[in-house]
This record gives sequence, C-alpha cells and structure tokens, in this order.
Amino acid sequence: MKEKKAIIILKFGTIILVSLFSFQAYSQTNDTLKSNFVSLIVEEEPHFPKLSKYIQKHSNYPKQAVKDRIEGIVFIAFTIDEVGKVDNVKLEKGLRKDLNEVALKTIKNMPNWYPARLNGKPIRREMTLPITFTLKK
Repeated sequence: MKEKKAIIILKFGTIILVSLFSFQAYSQTNDTLKSNFVSLIVEEEPHFPKLSKYIQKHSNYPKQAVKDRIEGIVFIAFTIDEVGKVDNVKLEKGLRKDLNEVALKTIKNMPNWYPARLNGKPIRREMTLPITFTLKK
C-alpha cells in the first residue's frame, strides 16, 4: 500500500529534558554533611547524531494506526548513562498501544549516544523525547 505511506517525525525543537538538574550528594560522616551539590547546567547535553533520521528509519508506523488515521505524539522517558547507553526506557505519555510500543522499541534499541558532561566528565542524564506520528497527506 504505497499510497498509505506514513512517516514518523521527530522535531528537534520539541526535545524535552525531563531532568533539568543533575544531583550529586555526598554521604554524611559523623553528622557532618560533606557536601550537597546541585548542578543546574551541564557543559554538554546528551546527543545523538542524526536523531530524526534514525527515528524515521527504525520506526514502522503500525498498519492499523494508518488504517485508523491515528496521529499524535508519544513521550518516551529514558536515561543516557555515562558511556552513552540508553537505559530505563519507559512510556511517559502514550497515544495508543501500538504506537506506544513502536516508540518504546525504537528508543530501547538505539545505539549509544554521546553522554552529558559535567566538569569534563560524562554523567547520567534523564531525558524525555517526543516522537510525533504523522500520516503523509
């Protein structure tokens, strides 16, 4: 059914970072708190080259969703760890079961990202990515 082609679009401008803060806490010793450190800004956010192209290539619009003319956005939350591995992938806000599953699978199967950096060192960073499902007109 070539006339029923559908595309999945990822809009870079709508990338939402779930965690705007990185937290580092050091343990208390002899009732003395060594340090509580909250970083509001990282030097470099996690990134993945050609993210939109990857999403489009590795996501298949479910046939029933195309037939039902379903469009919308699925929000996927996940963590990029210190080596860039995608971890803790979960549905933040869904649209419909089949579309949710496609979005989850696409993110779970991603290769490594470039991790976030703070003080020159890679750190874990939580993110939420909106994946927009749009039917081709």
